[in-house]
Amino acid sequence: MPQRPFHPTRRQEDEPLDPASGLALLRQRIEQLEDNEEELTRKVQALEEQRTNALVWGVIALGSALVGLVVWIVNHIKNVV
Repeated sequence: MPQRPFHPTRRQEDEPLDPASGLALLRQRIEQLEDNEEELTRKVQALEEQRTNALVWGVIALGSALVGLVVWIVNHIKNVV
């Protein structure tokens, strides 16, 4: 059975709701969306922190490799000349 879109003045059985019940349902849905937004914000912040840490470690690794390569080249040139 396809799910119908949310409508604040209708129940699943298509019975009309009184305005107070419709407002209560809307408030409940807004609270759920706000909770979901807070959770997603925390997840995004955690992912951004992990990305930043990964980038820092990547720069450190590349820098170390570059320094090692320069040292090897300089030693190789010294031995040849």
